Parts: sequence; C-alpha cells; structure tokens
Amino acid sequence: MRLQEKIIAITGASRGLGLALSRAFAAEDAQVTMLARTPAELSAVSQELDGAIAITCDVSKPEDVRMDFGQIASHFGGLNILVDNAAQGYPQAIEEAHDDLLKLQVEVNLFGPLYCNSEAIPMTRTCGAADIVNISSEWV
Repeated sequence: MRLQEKIIAITGASRGLGLALSRAFAAEDAQVTMLARTPAELSAVSQELDGAIAITCDVSKPEDVRMDFGQIASHFGGLNILVDNAAQGYPQAIEEAHDDLLKLQVEVNLFGPLYCNSEAIPMTRTCGAADIVNISSEWV
C-alpha cells in the first residue's frame, strides 16, 4: 500500500470529493484526518472510516485552523499530505451578488487554503517528503 501510515488531512471532507478522497486514503491504510465545518455530518461519515479522525474546522477562521492543525500535530507529530478541498460557491451574476456571499467565498476559497498551508508546511517538514494539493473549480 503506497499510502500506508501516511498522515493525511483533508478539508471539506464531509461530502463530495473530500469524502471520496477520505474513503480512498483510508482504504490505503493512511492515517486520515477529516476536517469540515458541519460537526453532525462530519461525525456521521467519519465513523464509516476505520481509524479516521474527525475535526470540526472552519477554514475561513485562522484561529480555528491554528487550533485544529495543532490537534493534528499533537496526535500525529507531523503531516505527509494536505488536501485543501473545502470550498463555497454561489453561482450568481456579479451585479446581483450579495456582499455576505462574496465575502464567504473569498474567505473559504482563498484565505482557507492560505491558513491551512501556513499551519501545514511546518508540520510537513517533520515528515520529510510531503505534498499539498489545492483544489479549485468554477461553477458553470
């Protein structure tokens, strides 16, 4: 198994691509930490993955990210792979865009990966080789 014993953190892990990646990494015997904003949803899906750790995390809040990545560091001592997958999208014409939704999208989609990378990079150095994957998409 290529990912056996690798320490992996995935944001936006409670559904969609994040959940699919969590399942795939867990099937490879990786040590998976699932991060997402919705505690009930995250708890439910993390229980299906043997050994996965679920941490409620709002990536748009730097204090949450610091605390939650601190938990990962305390538990595992490092990090091999970070998948920045959390995202918010609200398709709308820019002239009709709501300020609160625009702000949320920028905070989650832009600042979220920056906050996560800032915390993850020092953790990856303790593990030697590491990967950070930033996922983005657009609504059509």
